[in-house]
Amino acid sequence: YATSGSVQARVSAIIHDNYAMHDPVNAPSHAVCKAEKEFVRTTSSASNASSTWQQYEADFNYSAYATHNATAQYILVTFTTNKTPGQGNKNDRLYMDDIEMVYIGEMTDIKLNGTTIPNFNQNTYEYTVSCCADNIPTVTATALSTIANSKGLVHITDPTPSNNYTATINRLGSNITYTIHFNILPAPTITFSNNGNYSTCAGQSVTMTASGADSYSWSNGLGNNATATYSNTTSGEYTVTVTGTTNGCSSSANAYITVNPIPNVTINGSANATASVCSGTPTSLSAGGATSYAWSNGSTFNAINVSNAGTYTVTGTSNNCSATATATVAVYDNPTVSISGPNYICSGTTSTLTASGATSYTWGGTGSGSDNPLTITAGGTYTVTGIDDHGCSGTASLQVTSKNAPTVTINGPDQLCAGSTATLTATSAQPGTTFSWPNGTQTITEAGTYSVTANLDGCSTTTEKTVSSAESPVAPTAAGDARCGSGTVTLAVTNPDENLTYNWYSNGASSASATGVSYTPYVSQTTVYQVSAMNAAGCVSDRVSVTATVNTAPAAPSVNSTSVCDEGDITLNSNYHWYSDVDGNNEILNTNQHITNTTTFYAAVIENGCRSTLSPMTVSVKQVPAAPTANDPDPICSNGSTNVTLQATSTGNTIYWYNSEMDSLGRGSSYQVKNISASATFFAKAVSADGCESALTAVHVVINPLPNAPIVSDTSVCGEQEIDLLSQGNTLTWYSDAN
Repeated sequence: YATSGSVQARVSAIIHDNYAMHDPVNAPSHAVCKAEKEFVRTTSSASNASSTWQQYEADFNYSAYATHNATAQYILVTFTTNKTPGQGNKNDRLYMDDIEMVYIGEMTDIKLNGTTIPNFNQNTYEYTVSCCADNIPTVTATALSTIANSKGLVHITDPTPSNNYTATINRLGSNITYTIHFNILPAPTITFSNNGNYSTCAGQSVTMTASGADSYSWSNGLGNNATATYSNTTSGEYTVTVTGTTNGCSSSANAYITVNPIPNVTINGSANATASVCSGTPTSLSAGGATSYAWSNGSTFNAINVSNAGTYTVTGTSNNCSATATATVAVYDNPTVSISGPNYICSGTTSTLTASGATSYTWGGTGSGSDNPLTITAGGTYTVTGIDDHGCSGTASLQVTSKNAPTVTINGPDQLCAGSTATLTATSAQPGTTFSWPNGTQTITEAGTYSVTANLDGCSTTTEKTVSSAESPVAPTAAGDARCGSGTVTLAVTNPDENLTYNWYSNGASSASATGVSYTPYVSQTTVYQVSAMNAAGCVSDRVSVTATVNTAPAAPSVNSTSVCDEGDITLNSNYHWYSDVDGNNEILNTNQHITNTTTFYAAVIENGCRSTLSPMTVSVKQVPAAPTANDPDPICSNGSTNVTLQATSTGNTIYWYNSEMDSLGRGSSYQVKNISASATFFAKAVSADGCESALTAVHVVINPLPNAPIVSDTSVCGEQEIDLLSQGNTLTWYSDAN
């Protein structure tokens, strides 16, 4: 183990003649020989260093010291963890064990596959041996030594294609090489006749021939000759192997044998078929089971048609394997078939046709099926094919003419009302038809089933009609209708029956004006109508009167439009019905309305369910003017009464004046307050032409009392002299004149 992977350890041994020898050799003349071995670390793990063992060998070098003729007496063996002084590490480790110095003598034996090579001699260094490529012998050698040869004292190079099949043998410590040349003998190349691919039929044999060798050995127990015969009763793919030997070298090759099955030849599915044929009709014989066929009549098709009695043979072949099959054919006469029955038929009736002359029958033409006799319902050409016991057939046909039976219809009521009469009439669209009723009519007075027979060209038809009795229905109940003014009304049966028909009449009229559960006439005045019920038999109930009432609409109410300033509340006249739309579809139920935008309401009067025309009332929203602009007058100094003029402006509006108790004083842009002796507040209000009033503007009048006249005294000066007026009081104002 070494800490570095590049550090090399070294082991050396020096044999010398009892001299103070060093390593490296310090006295070559005293050395006999030297052996040394260098190697890199064997493990990178210190813990594994003592268990990772390697074996090394080193030859002693005598030639470098042979001229000195030193006598071998001592040996100096040295070990170092690094071959270069000063390198390595104190943690490096070198473990040594089982050091042997071996004397290797002459080669004693060379063996091939454990047998000494022919003519072996220690002094013969080259040999030539012949062998087959698949049997090159194993080379071993033994040299005279004090230890076993397993220590690797002899090195052998095995013969391979890369070294031209040459083996070399060297003794450790010797420069002598033994060489063995192996002469590789060729193995024979085995070939077959037919390229080794053979075929035969099951149960038959095939002969195979091999070539290319001096001797042969076949598998499957087919012998030791160049030719072998193979057979098998089971079809399939088979393989046999032949081994050929020449000069002791062998090779093998396979022959492939296809054993084809004998074809299972049949005619119509059988190896011994039978067939029957009707006179004049060929039958088909179809061969199967092979790929090609040869018939006894010379045909090579897989199927032939024959019409003569006899035995027919076919030979079928597949993969050169053949087999035969036979068929025996018999010929029979066809039966004579006939039809008996009528040659015409009336429409709507049935008849029968009977076939004879065979054992089973199939109808065609106008007929179908296999019934015999055959029931027919119409004319036409009827054909039948009869088949006898041998499968032979015959045909016959019969033309049946169709005659139309007369069609008859009985016209008349399905029901008869009690106490009344009715006439039933028989009719036919076919000319020449006669009836069992005189002139084709029958008068009835009571309910029952009545029948009539019609005759035409020997064909007849009988038809029935059932007439049941019927009662008159109960008179209906009906509801009238009322409206305002001219227009339509709806009169209706209140208890309708879906099985009855309702007829509406003007009062006393004989003909109905309308039919249905309801009736919608146009009326301009109150009118009486009648309605009756009629059942399916035509029986009619008593009439019931129904009144259509026309009411007069009241006069439209008189209402006046009004207005509110900015927004406000109004109360609609509760004597009227009010609506928010001109058509009167949305009625207003709350008469107290708050108005924020100009709105039109519509008023109507309703009497007897009739509504008058609508009268509009528009509530306009007027703009409130801004408060007037006014300034307070200048304060007034007075100890008595005085007059003050107040001023205010509001464009396009009238100014109204009020005192603090909101008593109206007058109007106009100015107003004079007379005989006012104390401060007071007045108010101005702008009123628009629509009567909308603004907010109040306050105007303040201030009257201050006059102070008492100051008391001053005269004084005099001598000549010019300044006087101090302020010294007489600093609240006084002095003037230069009396005004």
